Amino acid sequence: MKNASRFQKGSGCYTCRSCGKRTRSTGRGDNEHVGLCAACYDDAGDENAHNDAGHEGDYRSCSLCGRA
Repeated sequence: MKNASRFQKGSGCYTCRSCGKRTRSTGRGDNEHVGLCAACYDDAGDENAHNDAGHEGDYRSCSLCGRA
C-alpha cells in the first residue's frame, strides 16, 4: 500500500520564487509554470487585476495600494 502523505516521484516539487515555500503542482495547470505557489499566484492575479482596473473608494484603506 502506498503512503499517501508523500509526494510521488516526479510530482513537480519546486520552491515558490516569491515566498520561498516548498510546494508542488496544484493540478490547475497554471502556477507551476511561473514558479509560484498557489497562494502567491492568486495574490499576483489579484494585484494584476487591481493595477489594470483600479478600484472605487479610498486608496489608503486598500491592502494592495499600501504595498511597497
